[in-house]
Amino acid sequence: MQTSFTTSISSSASAIYSTALPDVSTDIATLNSDGIKALSTATISSLTTAQLALIQPESIPGLTTAQLAALPTGSIGALSTDQLPFLSTAQLTALTTLALQELKTSQIPTLSNTQISSLLQTQVGALKTDQLQSLTSTQIAALTSQQVISLTPLQIAALIYLSISSYDNSATFCAYNVTNI
Repeated sequence: MQTSFTTSISSSASAIYSTALPDVSTDIATLNSDGIKALSTATISSLTTAQLALIQPESIPGLTTAQLAALPTGSIGALSTDQLPFLSTAQLTALTTLALQELKTSQIPTLSNTQISSLLQTQVGALKTDQLQSLTSTQIAALTSQQVISLTPLQIAALIYLSISSYDNSATFCAYNVTNI
């Protein structure tokens, strides 16, 4: 008898729980950070880029590192320029180098200096030349010497060219880091 009672409670709880969850395909825009965090990785992995775009920027911090890892290929590049600034440094450093390579050049300037300086050496070293060239002068200045060390000569040349062409103090920073490599 206990088995059937437990099964009955379990079935009832599942029914109540599933009816309490929103229809992710239409209601994801209504979820706050806690609501986003409560979604399973299976649910997150099934999101389309259109659904991901519906997440309110203020709810982005609710994504766990496991959920970020479960996002389908192309999802990071689909985040809006309003959503990206809400990624925490922990979330950013949890991204794979391939996920970071999905970022469009129009998205890079929306990252804060803190976000840029938090990237791991391997992440910075894996950025494509056009992504590096989309960094703002303040973002270039935010790169740590350890991050600069991870760059290839081609990537460094792209940064130096960008810095010199913008005539600001970042050229001095990049030149300093290049001589210290």
